[in-house]
Amino acid sequence: MPTRLERQQDRNWSTSNLAGSGRMGHWNDIVAANMAEMHVTAAQSHPFQANWQQFCLGPIDVNVLSTTPQIVRRTPEMVRNCSEATFELVYMQRGDMIVREGHREDLIREGDFGLLRNAVPYEFECSSHNIALSTHMPEAWLKSWLAHPESLRDLPWENRSAWGRPLAELLRLISDQGLQDSIIPRSVIADQIGGLLSLIGRHAGSGPAHRKSTLERLLGKLDERFREPDLTPAELARDAGISRRHLYGLFAAAGSTFGAELVERRLQYAAVKLRTLPADHPVSDVAYDAGFADPSHFARRFRQHFGSSPTRWRKEAG
Repeated sequence: MPTRLERQQDRNWSTSNLAGSGRMGHWNDIVAANMAEMHVTAAQSHPFQANWQQFCLGPIDVNVLSTTPQIVRRTPEMVRNCSEATFELVYMQRGDMIVREGHREDLIREGDFGLLRNAVPYEFECSSHNIALSTHMPEAWLKSWLAHPESLRDLPWENRSAWGRPLAELLRLISDQGLQDSIIPRSVIADQIGGLLSLIGRHAGSGPAHRKSTLERLLGKLDERFREPDLTPAELARDAGISRRHLYGLFAAAGSTFGAELVERRLQYAAVKLRTLPADHPVSDVAYDAGFADPSHFARRFRQHFGSSPTRWRKEAG
């Protein structure tokens, strides 16, 4: 098989060109031969469909993948079979992707970048039709531009999106116009991608620091939304740009839970309101305003937390 440096032709694959019951097996063979060994399955009962364009840029490849809902797994055995450490930098042009690696789960939402390490087992799922612009990079090449690639995964979504915008535009340009008529050498385009990664990396720090930053951002979103009676962990996680599992992990690492943080904010808000609103203001209205759907539940939680009923708490303030 020719090496990546020896390949200069752009290539196209489509499941529409693969007939018969072994179509998924053929597709998995193509993925293994031209990117990394993975097991691709349809995420729904409908037939799997995919279109793939690959642009060779010397040491790296840019891949444009349009697929129906899919689940992709890279197993420990596949990792052991690989002789070269590589990464996939994924830009989700359309649709979301959930990536699971060990106990970690990350959400790569539309317009966001994510990083997959082919040196470890992982699984990712796209629940709708998606278009992903993926850059396949050897570890040595990536680290020549970005000393700590892992830091990209903990960079806040807002920063990743803002500083990644020029890179996203370059990848979209390659996807839309191809490189056949490009007057710029492909190795120079690869260097431009590396330079943009370096720029993004300047805003990425250590893992623990960014976990703390992510938790602070998460709590800030909770401060804004705790009065919503139907607020769920999934909604808050999406608002903060992380997965629900990541949300649970951040709260657990801080010795807390989503429920505990939510109730704490609602109770503190209600306690202040009870002592500042007029004495004839209904306690039930305070409960609803704080985000509690059931005044009886509110009264019980209030008494557990403050050692006093809401009514007595208000009287003691007078």
